[in-house]
Amino acid sequence: MLLVGIVILMSIAVAALAFGLSEPVETAPTATLAMTAGDCQYELRHTAGDPIDGNRTEFVGVEDPDALAGRTLTAGDSVQLEPTADRIELVYESGDLLGEPRGGRDAGERRAGGQRHRGRRR
Repeated sequence: MLLVGIVILMSIAVAALAFGLSEPVETAPTATLAMTAGDCQYELRHTAGDPIDGNRTEFVGVEDPDALAGRTLTAGDSVQLEPTADRIELVYESGDLLGEPRGGRDAGERRAGGQRHRGRRR
């Protein structure tokens, strides 16, 4: 009888972990972004939607991948980008593997894990 009770308790614990009774994983914000080309730079403007935490973003294909570090991009805000490739991508990292939000990062520091969401502009 004791063995049956232990098996039931273990199955409840496994089911709680497997079916997501742990903390929910944060998803990427939904936002509308517009990009306009200048002479040597692009202007990326947040036109509508959720605020974008710059400490969770990284640009690919631009001179400064951490152009949003330390700030939050909200509707009406913009950032200047100097392209280094034909494609510019905005990568948003929603959290680490345990679903906990990632803290701020120092310039050049990259964190492993988490979910990466890419927005592309050709």
